[in-house]
Amino acid sequence: MNDLSYYYDYYIGTKDKDGKIKPLGPYDINNKLHSALCKSRSFASRLHERFYPVKDEQITEELRMEFKYKDWNGNETVDVKYLPLSELPSGTYIKKGFYLIEDIEKYEKHSDESVFDLDIFYDWIPESTYYRMLEAQRVSQISPIHKKTLNDENDEYEEHRDLSEYSYYCYPDYECEEYEAAVIRTVAYIYDKYDVGLPDGSEIVILETEG
Repeated sequence: MNDLSYYYDYYIGTKDKDGKIKPLGPYDINNKLHSALCKSRSFASRLHERFYPVKDEQITEELRMEFKYKDWNGNETVDVKYLPLSELPSGTYIKKGFYLIEDIEKYEKHSDESVFDLDIFYDWIPESTYYRMLEAQRVSQISPIHKKTLNDENDEYEEHRDLSEYSYYCYPDYECEEYEAAVIRTVAYIYDKYDVGLPDGSEIVILETEG
């Protein structure tokens, strides 16, 4: 299967006190439901793995009308997962640390391209680790060297040891869980913040479909 033809779609929904799940939005002016976020499998994080299957007894008519389809056997089915809004991962998608200067320059030259496509920022050092390494290098007064190393696939690559090749840098990681959660949460908070007439005991959930 072509990864570019496989997508993860996230919607906003509600779960009532009895566990019944309904879609909440976002809807357009023609009452058509749209996803709050859509990611192709090639560029998606593992956020979708956090979701729980919607059980048959949780399916409402509203959910069925929006997500029903016919399976390979021609049977009508509803295959939706959900996650409480409160269980979305938190944290920043702004990555910080010491990265190879050559990677930084490549990123800034091609900032419209995916970090994944550019194959950069895999070699990096956390800030606290960098300063410990810098002090150890100063004390030892030993010139750092490069050495050839084998990775998990037994491919040879050059392991960088010279700290002068790194520089402190921050960049947004649009392919991590934190970014996807931030986008979804922003849309969900519109319903969570304002009174949209949710029944007592209901909670905001995120709905997920894929395929």
